[in-house]
Amino acid sequence: MLKGINLPCINGSENANVFKKSSTFLCEFVGEQIVESFKRKISDKLKKIPNNGSAIIGFYIFITMLYRATVQNGAKKP
Repeated sequence: MLKGINLPCINGSENANVFKKSSTFLCEFVGEQIVESFKRKISDKLKKIPNNGSAIIGFYIFITMLYRATVQNGAKKP
């Protein structure tokens, strides 16, 4: 999914945590304007946002990627 994208990670992109991977995905997804049209009933505020389809769908994928993700301090459990 993130091939060719250099994540800011000390140990390289392959070792980036899910938070960096998902945020990079969201930025790339919205930036590339993957979704050209979004035919759903949405509020007038959302209609004012250009590329709202990519933002809405990208954010849904983003929160799905982070579901039950946890932050660990790197210490090994005994």
